[in-house]
Amino acid sequence: MLEIFIIWKLAGTIGTLAAQKGLKKIWYQIMLVVLWLTGEISGAFIGGAFSSENTGWVVYLTALAGAAAGAGLAFLIMRLLPKEPAPSENVVLEFDQDQKTALRRFGRSGWVPGLVIVFAILGLCACFSGLVLLQVMLTS
Repeated sequence: MLEIFIIWKLAGTIGTLAAQKGLKKIWYQIMLVVLWLTGEISGAFIGGAFSSENTGWVVYLTALAGAAAGAGLAFLIMRLLPKEPAPSENVVLEFDQDQKTALRRFGRSGWVPGLVIVFAILGLCACFSGLVLLQVMLTS
């Protein structure tokens, strides 16, 4: 129950940051939740695979560490995204203008949270597959 409250507060915070940068906040809130959940599930898999005893608290602590890492990654991505360009930023050399405009357009597009969500799910699948292979190799 406490985790739901933390996710709710973090989603509100990342939504505020996205709105301040002129971005659609719902996509970044979804990105935060997906990164939290994939981090938590990956952490639980890793904790279960490497704990000598299947104690629940070790798995839970590694799951929380993974969730915190996922949320931290969401805030890092938000921090790295460019702000809405100010009107006084027109004093740029002309050959640099096209490159800066292209980077700013990509950073402000809906592709960023979408790509992060896809890579998070692929990372979760890779983590699960790697741990299954590791367990098969250790038992045989």
